[in-house]
Amino acid sequence: MVFPPAIRQSLYSTNLIENFNKHLKRTTHHKEQFPTEDSLDRFLVSQFNVY
Repeated sequence: MVFPPAIRQSLYSTNLIENFNKHLKRTTHHKEQFPTEDSLDRFLVSQFNVY
């Protein structure tokens, strides 16, 4: 793929974001249910720190 550097950087960052979103969907799917919104926030923050 021959793209200018500015476009190349955008493609890489988009791929990273999509991979992270896929990771979040995968981990939250196993959990299925959160008792409160605060617990969901804490879980997502812990996933940010892991990934």
